[in-house]
Amino acid sequence: MERMLISKNRKILTEDELKVPGLKVFGYNISSKAAVPMVMHLHEGCMEFVLIIKGNECYFTDGRKFLLSGGEVFISFENQLHSNGNTEQGICEILWFQIDMSVKQGFLGLSDQYGDI
Repeated sequence: MERMLISKNRKILTEDELKVPGLKVFGYNISSKAAVPMVMHLHEGCMEFVLIIKGNECYFTDGRKFLLSGGEVFISFENQLHSNGNTEQGICEILWFQIDMSVKQGFLGLSDQYGDI
């Protein structure tokens, strides 16, 4: 997969570029205006971490609503459906990454004895 540069404010690096076993995606986004709601989705076999740097964002999972602001983190677990419901995506700056939990050898650069958790 090639690196995706969607705009100067949105960058996504894939596992082929990252070359860190278990780190599937690393992304960065600055939203200067509200965007269409994110549809309900999941990341098969991966956990996803979304770090809100500035601004506000809303997430839904397991029937719960999470209102986040700068300095807070949203975590979706393996195969866990999540979205931001019918709410527009917020004006914010975020980093996100996905970790493939099936990778054992060299997981996140750890030696095998520590990577096989």
